[in-house]
Amino acid sequence: MLKIEKNKNIHQVQVITRASCLICDEVITELEKYKQSHANIKLSTFDIEKGERAPKGLQSFITPATWVDRQLWYLGGIDLEQFDKKIKALDTSKKIKVY
Repeated sequence: MLKIEKNKNIHQVQVITRASCLICDEVITELEKYKQSHANIKLSTFDIEKGERAPKGLQSFITPATWVDRQLWYLGGIDLEQFDKKIKALDTSKKIKVY
């Protein structure tokens, strides 16, 4: 029997940036807009030019680097439509439990 459960997951979205990076600003702006209409992400940014250290294990050589739940999703710009589909796919896969 399959049981569908309401998803309560908050996805950790971490963006590694540089102050001098225009694409970084665009990515952060897009993700902040996304967050306003979707309560299922927690957005954190780390500007390595300001000395902010990315969490251990997250790449910071190419910026922006967008990580979701400790998985690298994007280097450079993001496609917000694709991002939304991937988040929904994560949520869907975690909702179904087999009993």
